[in-house]
Amino acid sequence: MNDVELGLFRDYVDDSGPQLQRTAYLLTDSWDDAELLVRRALARTYLRWRTVNGADAHQHTMRALVRAYVGGRWRPRRPLRRRRSGRGDVWGAVQGLPRLERAALVLRCFNNRSMVDVARLLGRSSARAEEALTRAAETLTRSLAGHTRVKGLPLSAVLAAEMATRVANGPVLDRHETFMVVDRRARLTSFGRLLIGVAAAAAAVAPTAGSTAARTGTAIPSSPRATRDSAAGSPSGMPSSAASATSVATPTGALDVPVVLGRRVVEPRKGSLRTVVTIPSGAGAGSTALSAGGAYVIRTGPPGGAGELTLVSGERTRRLSTRAGSAAVNATGTRVAYVELDDDGDARRLLLLALPGGEPMQALAAPLDEIEVKGFIGDAILFDARSKAGDPVARRWNPVANNVTDLGGRYSAVLAVHAGKKLALLADTDASCTTSAFIEFGVVYPRGRSCAGGVTAGAFAPDAERVALVLGDSSRVVITRVRERLPTVVSFTIGRDVRQLAWESDSALAVVSGAGATTEVLRCSIKTESCTSVWTPQAAVELVR
Repeated sequence: MNDVELGLFRDYVDDSGPQLQRTAYLLTDSWDDAELLVRRALARTYLRWRTVNGADAHQHTMRALVRAYVGGRWRPRRPLRRRRSGRGDVWGAVQGLPRLERAALVLRCFNNRSMVDVARLLGRSSARAEEALTRAAETLTRSLAGHTRVKGLPLSAVLAAEMATRVANGPVLDRHETFMVVDRRARLTSFGRLLIGVAAAAAAVAPTAGSTAARTGTAIPSSPRATRDSAAGSPSGMPSSAASATSVATPTGALDVPVVLGRRVVEPRKGSLRTVVTIPSGAGAGSTALSAGGAYVIRTGPPGGAGELTLVSGERTRRLSTRAGSAAVNATGTRVAYVELDDDGDARRLLLLALPGGEPMQALAAPLDEIEVKGFIGDAILFDARSKAGDPVARRWNPVANNVTDLGGRYSAVLAVHAGKKLALLADTDASCTTSAFIEFGVVYPRGRSCAGGVTAGAFAPDAERVALVLGDSSRVVITRVRERLPTVVSFTIGRDVRQLAWESDSALAVVSGAGATTEVLRCSIKTESCTSVWTPQAAVELVR
């Protein structure tokens, strides 16, 4: 591992260690044994860190932890003293379950895993996992029958409450010591594998061994572990470069803006990709991610049709809608507005939900077609629509007063929104000329008219003092000041169509140009007024908004 990978692994241990420790304790009934089980599982993830990261890493570690317990590869330091299960003794009844049934119960009731996840983590078929849960439920129901503490309550609720109580006052995982132990153990394991691989290779080519085998008519057996490692492509168990190669190219530079790539949100790093979150499967192709205060609102589906809208926070997902069009999240990540579509793809209504629960707050009937939500300014939602005459118009919906107004009466589109500063860029494009304006705290200020091919997109700087605009044939990006009528501050000629842009920092822009296999991600420095290629993924990507 290099320094960047070590840092990412440390962060992963900090984030996931406590949850892994609590799960292990519910399996082993001992905090000491739980710590050993967690470290063993983390060591396996450490050895494969370059192929698993983000949500994949947690899945890999949890799978190693559970299978070590279920498969009998883990043994407690000392025999467990199990209490006799009396009538109504919830945890005593759980302790008496076989390992497979107990693990399935913990994953389902404490970790809130789906049945598909439970089966994958156990390494069993879905039918086998369901059978284990059913047997466990029947055993516990008999043990707890008639007890006043659990009478009339769902068994799953009783178990979830009991498990939460048992881990509530557990010790804090020493994350630094855990990392050091995991690092040492992983290095020893890797070194041992290397020695086994070298010994196996030497045995295969040694003439004495070969002649002995020929004379006796017997084969020299190789180590099973060496055989597995050889199949994996390297003595350390890491896949070879050929095996791990994919159609996605490796970034040549770093970018501090998350990017949607297939079913993942990733952060490009020089020579690697860090998975931030795995996008749940949905209808159709294509995904859009909106940042929501540490979580992500993901829309999966075709750009022009209905898709699934899901809130993803860590390992938890919550489906918000299955008929969603465009969407936007407010500055604090506590509200999401989206267009609900009917079966024909037409807008039915504009909905406002509270996050993270997804509770409906307000709805606006949408008689207009082709509504596209652009963003929030305070409590108000800005969106583009078409009037009854078919003309495009930029509008504002105030959910508090439940009224809709046109923005300035003449502007056809909202090009950019800065929710934190309550600032938006409006435009009216006609014959390759764009009349622009800013709306700040609800007041519209005309900005001027540009006939350099019009303005097709924009993005505000973090301080909201400057705005980056895509001009003309979508191959030129300029930066101007928001409140001053000054000429262009900086100009970049990209050379290809700019599909998206975002501010990476106060001094740099992230730009996505091209499409499909010709997609390129660039980083444009304002200080040097130049752009450099960071990544040519050979696949469609989209910046997280």
